[in-house]
Amino acid sequence: ICVFGDNEEIRLKRFFSERQIVEHTRDQLLLLAVEQTILWIPGHVKSEQLRLQDRPTHVLSFELLTDN
Repeated sequence: ICVFGDNEEIRLKRFFSERQIVEHTRDQLLLLAVEQTILWIPGHVKSEQLRLQDRPTHVLSFELLTDN
């Protein structure tokens, strides 16, 4: 992931370690990704790739569906 505001890309495992996110919590996190690129971990970080260059041209919306 390339953390917003930083140009260095880091591995997800390193990101979790630096943020002290324990392993059993990692399995519960949602990741928004396109192929191998992580764009957003809600509540934790968004990717530099989500930075707006000019004016917004698209809107992304999604809904979390559960069995409950």
